[in-house]
Amino acid sequence: MQRKLLTALLITAVVVISISISLPIRADDLRVRRLETDLLRLEREIATQSRRIEQIEGVTRRLGIPPPLAARSTRRDTSPAWLISINWNRVERGMQQIEVIALLGRPNAARADAHGKTRLLYALEIGPSAVLAGNVLVDGSGVVEVNKPVLR
Repeated sequence: MQRKLLTALLITAVVVISISISLPIRADDLRVRRLETDLLRLEREIATQSRRIEQIEGVTRRLGIPPPLAARSTRRDTSPAWLISINWNRVERGMQQIEVIALLGRPNAARADAHGKTRLLYALEIGPSAVLAGNVLVDGSGVVEVNKPVLR
């Protein structure tokens, strides 16, 4: 009798453990299936949108309508903005630091001094012994000093 009770208890424990282990796996399987379904739906939507874009572009080409500016293939100068001398001529006393960065681009470094001034440093190594460097000194009121790039 005790042996039958022990066997039944053991079988019950095994069943409970196997059910508790399989439940999280099933939940994960459901999540994976749902994600796979969503992925397939998104892929179909992308394919549909791509076909629509191709149709619209075909119609605009036949009508002689030029593509939007973003789609035109024009070569742009990829040089950093600070290498263009005209941009340095546009930097004026009193401009805020953010305006200088918008005009010249992000500096290579920015050094703050004890007096609350920040020097925005722009530099490019030209060769083993030559550096093109310029900087802008800014304080709370804006640009204080502009040193256009020179070869050193």
